Amino acid sequence: MLTDNAFGLAADPTQSSGIPVALQPVPPIDLEPMNLAVKRLATSARSYDAAIAQNGMRLAPAARTRLAGLMLTIDQTLAPPVGLPERSWFKHLIYAPGRYTGYGAKTLPGLTEAIEEERWGDANQYARLTADALNAYSARLDEATAVLNGI
Repeated sequence: MLTDNAFGLAADPTQSSGIPVALQPVPPIDLEPMNLAVKRLATSARSYDAAIAQNGMRLAPAARTRLAGLMLTIDQTLAPPVGLPERSWFKHLIYAPGRYTGYGAKTLPGLTEAIEEERWGDANQYARLTADALNAYSARLDEATAVLNGI
């Protein structure tokens, strides 16, 4: 429609308006590491749920203390030191206040905002960083599952 000047032809001459700008093509964003990390997380979560349902009530005090220590800091695995672009004080890669939403939460903020702002290099970087964070979370769940199963 832009190349055919459809917007200019359809414009109301009594109203001020501007012709839209064509969007740039979106380069490939590698989300495969994210897909694999989400699948691993689902498997780890199912294993943890089964282990806590089966063994959670009869843990020895030492195992209970170890499990509490693992779970106390599990959320920190989702907040690597790198932080978010242009606001490195926000570390959490799963949710954070949006840059333009005040305190409104933005899910997968590094990846989402990179796509919204057409920062394609950041999109690929934060897809990998987020996948790494999810894998670290899964590894912590796997540790907790091992404690629950007495391994």
